[in-house]
Amino acid sequence: MSKTLPAGAYRFDFSAPYTHLTIPRSFLVFSSLPERVWAKVVVLAGDVDVVFQKGQRVKVTPAAEAVIAPGDMFQLAATGRAAQFYLEYFHEAKAADPATILAGLRSA
Repeated sequence: MSKTLPAGAYRFDFSAPYTHLTIPRSFLVFSSLPERVWAKVVVLAGDVDVVFQKGQRVKVTPAAEAVIAPGDMFQLAATGRAAQFYLEYFHEAKAADPATILAGLRSA
């Protein structure tokens, strides 16, 4: 379900910008993120829905982001209105790995 990013998570990548007409096919069907990888859906204009397989539907707007946890089955859905958005990808820091934590702090 929609959550907050874990403490120490650091951004390592982001997607291309998408619109309500260019949502990739892989996001239109239920899928999940790899272990220890989180995603944040960031809407620049309009809105898009994140639908979780467990039944929750989260409307994402410029004022309200959604966070997807590893293992959560989700899909993105256009709402019928124009939208521009992208995804930011975050990696969980290993508590026992100081180099990973420092790398995350440097990129912040």
